[in-house]
Amino acid sequence: MDKKGNFKVTLNVPITILVENKDKVWEEARHVYVTAVFKFKISVNDKFPKFKKFNITPKDLEVTSLKVLNDGQEEEMEEMMI
Repeated sequence: MDKKGNFKVTLNVPITILVENKDKVWEEARHVYVTAVFKFKISVNDKFPKFKKFNITPKDLEVTSLKVLNDGQEEEMEEMMI
């Protein structure tokens, strides 16, 4: 948590992409490793003292790392502008 009360969560997600070949057998095509950072703020809505609610306000979501591996070798990626 930072000085302004914002929380930061880092998620590391491994993904395996499977494809079905001609023999109807599933095989691993790619391994993908993604690191994402989610920043948010939690506040309490206390308008009604008996029924307090937590409000979660998203602040930022960014992918800080993306690796695609093919047979253990990292693939080159082109930049994509959205």
